[in-house]
Amino acid sequence: MATIKIDFDSTGNPEFPTLVLAKRSGERIGLLDNLSSQHITDNLNSYSELSFSITKYSNGDVTPYWNEIKNNRLVWCKEWDKWMALSYSLNEDDSTTKEITCKSLAESELSNVRVYDMEVNTESDIERDDYSPTIMFDDNPKISLMNRLLAKVPAFQVEHVDSTLRKIQRSFSFNGISIYDAFQQVAEEIQCLFIFDVKTGTDGRLIRTVSAYDLQRNCLDCGHRGDFDGDACPVCGSSHIFEPYGDDTGIFVSKEDLAESITFDTDTDSIKNCFKLTAGDDLMTATILNCNPNGSDSIWYLSPEMKEDMSAELQTKLSEYDDLYDYYQNDYSITLDENLVTDYNALVDKYRTFREELSKLKTPIIGYSNLLNALYDAIDFEGYLQSTLMPDAKLSDTSAAKELAKLTASNLSPVAVQDIKIVSEATAKSAVLAMTKATVDNRYQVKIATSSFNNKVWTGTFTVTNYSDDEDTATSATSISITINDDYEAYVRQMVEKALAKGNTKDLSITGLFENELKDFKVELRKYCLDYLKAFNDACQGCLSVMIEQGTASEDNKTSDTYKKVYEPYYEKSLALAEEIKLRESEVQTISGKHDDLGGILSDGIETLLHKQKNKVNTALNFESFLGETLWQEFTTYRMDDEYSNSNYVSDGLTNAEIFDRAREFISVAVKELKKAATATHTISTDLKNLLIIPEFNKIKEQFQTGNWIRIRIDERIYKLKLISYSIDYDDLSTIQVTFSDVSDVFSMTDALANTLSNAQSMSKSYDSVKRQAEAGQKGAAMASGWVQTGLDATSVKYRNADNETIVMDSHGLLARSQNPITEEYSDQQAKLVSWGLAFTKDAWRTVETGIGEFSYWNPIAKQIETDYGLIAKTLVGNLILSEKVGIYNKNNSITLNEDGLTITTNGDDGVIHQALTVQKQSVGEDGNTVYDRQLYINSNGDLVLNGSLKIFSSGSETSIDDRFVDINNSLNTSIEQINGRFNTINEYIDNSINNIDVTDGSRIGAAIADKCKAIQDYADDQLNNYKTTVGQYLTFNGNEGLTIGAEKSDFSTVITNDRLAFKQKNETVAYISNNQLNIENATIRSSFVIGHFYWIPRSDGSIAVSWKD
Repeated sequence: MATIKIDFDSTGNPEFPTLVLAKRSGERIGLLDNLSSQHITDNLNSYSELSFSITKYSNGDVTPYWNEIKNNRLVWCKEWDKWMALSYSLNEDDSTTKEITCKSLAESELSNVRVYDMEVNTESDIERDDYSPTIMFDDNPKISLMNRLLAKVPAFQVEHVDSTLRKIQRSFSFNGISIYDAFQQVAEEIQCLFIFDVKTGTDGRLIRTVSAYDLQRNCLDCGHRGDFDGDACPVCGSSHIFEPYGDDTGIFVSKEDLAESITFDTDTDSIKNCFKLTAGDDLMTATILNCNPNGSDSIWYLSPEMKEDMSAELQTKLSEYDDLYDYYQNDYSITLDENLVTDYNALVDKYRTFREELSKLKTPIIGYSNLLNALYDAIDFEGYLQSTLMPDAKLSDTSAAKELAKLTASNLSPVAVQDIKIVSEATAKSAVLAMTKATVDNRYQVKIATSSFNNKVWTGTFTVTNYSDDEDTATSATSISITINDDYEAYVRQMVEKALAKGNTKDLSITGLFENELKDFKVELRKYCLDYLKAFNDACQGCLSVMIEQGTASEDNKTSDTYKKVYEPYYEKSLALAEEIKLRESEVQTISGKHDDLGGILSDGIETLLHKQKNKVNTALNFESFLGETLWQEFTTYRMDDEYSNSNYVSDGLTNAEIFDRAREFISVAVKELKKAATATHTISTDLKNLLIIPEFNKIKEQFQTGNWIRIRIDERIYKLKLISYSIDYDDLSTIQVTFSDVSDVFSMTDALANTLSNAQSMSKSYDSVKRQAEAGQKGAAMASGWVQTGLDATSVKYRNADNETIVMDSHGLLARSQNPITEEYSDQQAKLVSWGLAFTKDAWRTVETGIGEFSYWNPIAKQIETDYGLIAKTLVGNLILSEKVGIYNKNNSITLNEDGLTITTNGDDGVIHQALTVQKQSVGEDGNTVYDRQLYINSNGDLVLNGSLKIFSSGSETSIDDRFVDINNSLNTSIEQINGRFNTINEYIDNSINNIDVTDGSRIGAAIADKCKAIQDYADDQLNNYKTTVGQYLTFNGNEGLTIGAEKSDFSTVITNDRLAFKQKNETVAYISNNQLNIENATIRSSFVIGHFYWIPRSDGSIAVSWKD
């Protein structure tokens, strides 16, 4: 052992060691002499301290090495082989003196180096890709706690670790504390003692070591470690026991043997009989409360000595409580509903395929401990079906280079966008990047290294990097080219893939699950918990929402390839998800019971039945209620409270069953510590000389070392006392102060660490709880739990009214639907409100019936898919429609009404004559049925069919169309005669031309005919132009300029538009009427001119008169 062992001379006095001054490297400078005021103090689990004074002059000469005595140099205690760090202060009162203090070097050095951000078996540590559980000590330094703590001080090495400590695993978080303090925290958690030492190697160099010794007893046969009664293991009865740190000196005395000069103290101020239990987080503390049979956060222990002073009635009541407590703890029998137990056990059989540790419920349940076991098994099973059931995620080995190899033109091209006409390089780059993310492994990040875009082709390179390893990266050696198009089906499919990819995590791919065919998809769903199923459904609904937004789900689109190949498969999978979710919910309810929206129990499950039984026991064992008001008041006068807390008992990363095990362990440790706290501790304080007078103490000189034991009998009880400190003043060896303290009583042979691990120089008046952590190492949480927490948060808030209308608000918007109160099935008629609009369905979203908001549609005018805000509906009913444009389209006809008026367009590609416009009369036939008679219609050939007469109304008069046709007919006849005359002339010219063709020369016939045809065409054109000139009048209509009336040989024309009438001369407007005004440059009035009520009248003498009209 590395603690200081004091040697004694023949007279029984302790010997002072030889002191050698040295440099930090260990190089000896020289022997220190001329010392005075030598003093040494040694404490178990604390610094060893040596102090002395040295004067500057000795016999008139400067003391050797006076000037070499400097702060931070070392002192070597030769006989102990103990190295200490030196510091001094200069005293010049009477003579020049250096007051020197030396502290053990190892502790000093370890106190000067801090540990930052070290996580040991915590959640953060477990999340590391290369995580392996860290134990106390292992030859592999990566999983050795002691080696990890010493990583920043490589000069230190582990020298010894008790075999009983090596495999112990705990969780720690160290940040900003010294390495020494970190070791002390470990010592408190594990109940061990660290010995830090610096000794001299064979080559003279300094060897720094750390050793670990157990402070608890261990059975070497069964492995039980803890508090023992007597010399036998309480678990297996073996006497093959590994004793804790310290040697048994064999000294045995009774209290009566101690002289009056020997102080024997009993510490009654620190006695406690009640502990309030507090763990590291609220969940663990709540679990501890549940595990406590009395249902509170407090435990009690009353020692026999304390009970002796209580009233007989209270003593009797306490005994009755102990009996009742034992009954509920060990004998209480519980039976449950047989059908519910059968259903529960059937679920256990079903899911044991995925989790072997699931256990069936056996009834009757005997005892509170077994009740709690069953309850937490049920809670854990519920949690498994609710949150953690999933297949083992076996991630394939891959690398950045392998993932980069997937990014080829054949895998990515083409990439579809919504509108190719407006695509820029940035848009193309974003679209390509989105598709790469749906292609590579989720553990890898993709960035575009280079990019260009020309002629609807994106060209560039990629860089792929492992999210958890920056060194695993790869960049394209050559560029790839990807075509960008606006193929609608491809665009929708890629939008869906992007939506799914958002739900992927680094551990599992939702995209991969949805790639399964429907049959295999249903099989896979059986392997997932309710939360994951809801996450999948959330992702699936996201895909459907994307397609609904794109108009893919509209009733008119049901026959399209996009609907059949993209929307319908996802819709069918959403139905499969809904069915599996309903099944899993019923399975969870078998365990947890069925609750209303306010948490009230509608029907019991196994868990609720077990909770009721637990509450029954807690009520029966309520300590205050059991005692009654009078006895409770008496009892409180004996109450001595303290808090037993341990912040390292936490629930993070543990299953419910594991939390339960940790809570029971916490209570077990707390009970043991409460028993010790309820019993007074004993201390012997005296001078060593006074002890050495007692013959039995003479052998202490051979084993005078902190940590060693003596025994003392007090009132027929045997206590083991350990030497925990001593202080030697070498100037007065008659007063060597020593302190022994007991570390065991009738309950155990090993002390609570309050006496051993606390600094022995001071005793606290309050009980310092032992901080322990759970035995087993923490495991990681389920891999895909982030699905429910991050990007796929599907937590729903429901509002229900008296009419069974339910509104679900989640990440996909607001879903409104009604529920049948009997069947609890939802109606197919539903509505959904999202950021882009409001949609309605009548078949549970197999199709969308009506939509209001932003959507994509086929524009029949532009012949492309476009996105805009509006209304999609089968039926539109209203009194008035105000619109700049109206368009009605079907497969045969279309009608548009815009600034150009009403246009009817018919399909001319199918060879069928379609009716474009029909006017019909409705009447009731003789049989009472409605009859429709067509009165007028126009077909796609331009034919107008009229049943009835045509009448034209002008200026209030009605004139028969026949009268008008007489004038028109006469004009037409005249024109026809003129046209016939022109054509007769043309015909004569053609005949003469043909007769004049020379047919004797065969080689010239073709050319002659061509020449004559050209001449004939020119002559015909000339004749027609002459006719046009003769007739002279024309009428033209232009969409921009309106209606123009003019004559070929005239400079004047009249132009009529919707807002003015203009008169032109040589294309210049000379006058026009518009907006109730006549505009004219020059006007000649031949008769009279009226302005308002005034007449302007010219006279014969050339003057003008003005008169009032009225």
